[in-house]
Amino acid sequence: MQTGYRFEAIDPEQTIIVTASQRLARHLRDEYNRWQASQGKTVWPTLQVMPWGAFTSTLWELLGEQLKTDNSNKLPHLLSDQQSQFIWQDIIERSEWNDFLLNINATSSKAWQAWQQYQQWQLDITQSLAWDKDTQAFKDWAHEFARRMEAEHWIDSASSINHLLELMQTYQLSVAANIFTAGFEQVTPQQQKLFDQLGQISELQVFATFNQPTTPKVLSFNSTREEFKAAIHQAKNTVIEALNTHPEKPIRCAIVVPELEKHKALIERLLWQELTPSLSPEQEPTSGIFDISLGESLNQQPIVVTALNLLKFLNGSVETQILQQLLLSPYFGKQQAKDAEYEQLSSDRARLEKFLRTSHKQRFAINELSDLAQQAKIISPSFTSLIESLSDAQQLVKSKLTLADWVKRLTLILDTAGWTGMRTLQSREYQVQQTLYDCFNQLKQYQVFYPEAISFSNLLELLSQVVTEKQFHQELPKAPIQIMGLLETLGLEFDQIWLTGATYQVLPAQPNPNPFIDKQTLKQHQMPGSSAQREYEYAQQLFTSLLASSQNVTVSYPRFDGSSELLPSPFITEFPEQTIAANARLAPGFINEIIEYSKQEKFVENYQDTHGLPLAEGVVKGGTGFFRDQINCPFKAYMSYRLKVKEFEEVEQGLNAMERGSLVHSVLEAFWKEHDSNEILMDKSESQLSSLIEPYLATVLEEYREQFYYLQLADFADNEFHRLLKQLVQALQVDAKRLPFTSLPPEQSQSITIEGLTFNLKVDRIDEVEDGLLIIDYKTGTPTRAKLYPKDKDLAPEEPQLALYAINQGDKPIAGVSFFNINAKEVRYQGIADTIEHLALDKRSAIKEPMSDIIERWQLQMSEVACDIKSGTAIVDPRSCDYCDFASACRINQRKSIVQQADDNSIKNGGAL
Repeated sequence: MQTGYRFEAIDPEQTIIVTASQRLARHLRDEYNRWQASQGKTVWPTLQVMPWGAFTSTLWELLGEQLKTDNSNKLPHLLSDQQSQFIWQDIIERSEWNDFLLNINATSSKAWQAWQQYQQWQLDITQSLAWDKDTQAFKDWAHEFARRMEAEHWIDSASSINHLLELMQTYQLSVAANIFTAGFEQVTPQQQKLFDQLGQISELQVFATFNQPTTPKVLSFNSTREEFKAAIHQAKNTVIEALNTHPEKPIRCAIVVPELEKHKALIERLLWQELTPSLSPEQEPTSGIFDISLGESLNQQPIVVTALNLLKFLNGSVETQILQQLLLSPYFGKQQAKDAEYEQLSSDRARLEKFLRTSHKQRFAINELSDLAQQAKIISPSFTSLIESLSDAQQLVKSKLTLADWVKRLTLILDTAGWTGMRTLQSREYQVQQTLYDCFNQLKQYQVFYPEAISFSNLLELLSQVVTEKQFHQELPKAPIQIMGLLETLGLEFDQIWLTGATYQVLPAQPNPNPFIDKQTLKQHQMPGSSAQREYEYAQQLFTSLLASSQNVTVSYPRFDGSSELLPSPFITEFPEQTIAANARLAPGFINEIIEYSKQEKFVENYQDTHGLPLAEGVVKGGTGFFRDQINCPFKAYMSYRLKVKEFEEVEQGLNAMERGSLVHSVLEAFWKEHDSNEILMDKSESQLSSLIEPYLATVLEEYREQFYYLQLADFADNEFHRLLKQLVQALQVDAKRLPFTSLPPEQSQSITIEGLTFNLKVDRIDEVEDGLLIIDYKTGTPTRAKLYPKDKDLAPEEPQLALYAINQGDKPIAGVSFFNINAKEVRYQGIADTIEHLALDKRSAIKEPMSDIIERWQLQMSEVACDIKSGTAIVDPRSCDYCDFASACRINQRKSIVQQADDNSIKNGGAL
């Protein structure tokens, strides 16, 4: 596109152009250089183009130079915006209003913006009305801010311009013969007064494009996604056509998104899909095709997260999650001389991270890493070297230093600790690293608040704040497709521009006044957010400017947001509109080709894979759990016991269900080893039963103390003792109500062989009763009898362990099998027996089928299950998906969705598919 700016009217050696934005300044410099080159020149004078902030800073420096000879009128020290906001945050944290605030960072940011607006509109804060607590609090904070500024002889950037205006009445600045302004659609009173004063010493003009607003093409779409997709497609096709026809000419396409922060994730995902598709992981995605103006939070970049976590670790103990992140991070660790050493260190770190998942301890320090490594059986020299590097780095943070000295040492500390890892950084990672280094240097400006030496803890707190406020924007070559907000387009020029999201809710924007400026002041002075009328007029200015930024303008809006209908912006209703039907493909082009091929039968092959590899005869690891999963879902069983796949363990707060179960099992096992019948329980009161079981409980808790971290905490251990004691006493009370029995010493291990496969079993308890053996399995959960004895007798029991125990007793008569549920909800037997009183249950719980027949049926069912295990049956056929880690692998939810959709279609078609 030919630029609409007339550079021939400018004398670059006598001119300064002041722009409203950094982006416009860069655009004008580029266009000026391109214009000069088009004249056949190879050398030309530099044109001074400055954004507003840089220009006012230059004026301040010029004034400072003049005042050096005037000792009676010394300029205050000019604070940066970051320094000013730091003071605001400190004031708010110390104020009495702090108790009413939920987010001090956000409050200080809003308060600082309000202060700036008061200065920009040249208003006296003391004259404003305090209608509510917000404005009253702001007046208090502003008074304290002004007091500190005066006491320290400081001044903030917004106030400095007012001070500059006062001094310019006495001191004349030599700026430039010609001053042009560009992109100032909204001029504040402060800016206008400065321009007026500059106009008295220089020739002041507006530098605007001669391009006239064009008539846009207006489109409407069913959804925001389809709208973005169409905009990206058009930009892509324009770039491809330009590269094919005029590869030497730069092409500039803009996609304008008014609510860019809200939609950034969606549009970025669509951009990557459409513009940088990779068919295999080995293919490097193409970069530099598009650029999104909105930055990313620096503290969310993985390499920065690792750096900050490393510094926290060096400062003291850290939470388990932070240590896990460090162990798995590619940005932590020294370079290894040999590939084998690198692989060994990576393996050791992964093993230790897995070990931490089973640890109840919540914080770890560097001096504990050696013990942790020993517990995880990690003894490699490379891991020992890693610990030594951390220890060496920790020595560097133990002293107190000035901020300037800390800044010098920070890179050494991180380098000693092993940041940025064991591989070469890519371009983006390198840029993030440099941005973090910028944050280190930025710390120097806070030395005005910390003139003395500070500790590493204080430094880390300040650094975290600086990094949190810092945005990262990747530097790309001049990308042909620019994604930006509406305000950023002011004064720019494009070959093609597409404004998205032009609904009446967004264009014009809803008024969003600063809560710390009273409403009367806002309306009286027409400040930002003061009224809907003001926002309408300002949005109309922006829209008109956008129409002049290109000869090819498209404006679009989504007709729906979910179930809500949207209306177009009033600015586009005068133009003819074209509705785009909802038939746009949402997948990238190469996927669409695959879909089209898949519709042709010759490319489609259906195959249902229901079996894995067969299992050889012999001892099989997994025990009754293998049978349980095979019965409930063969696919889950194959994944768990054949492929050894399982989800990473996650430590719970307190003891988990398995650990509590171990405690109950151990206490009752110890008790019944010494007491062989329930006669000892007869006619005992609750307190007597408590005294009877207490010693066993105390012994078991002490035995598990080293194994279970939380039992080392006195209060937790005491609570756990009383919780378990109550349940165990109830368990003894239930056993006291049973018919007389003798508790047999349980065998430590049993094995059962079915269909050539041998499985190991462990019985919790076997009682000898009048008519045989009663096999008991302790449960701290709540399984019902239906899990053991389903109503459909053709189905194998969902919990087969008791069935396997019963089968394995050979010729011994089995009187019954039962779960013994011991938990806060219930303490009772859930089982079956020939004589139901053996389980302390009433006659209503009795079954008519003799145990011998049930066991005979179980033998047949377990043989079928063993055959399935042996043949490698792995079909996805779940009875229940509870406690399953493999939903993403078997895609059961997608299957259910397809079935449901088919059922819905059947209903719509009158029952016929």
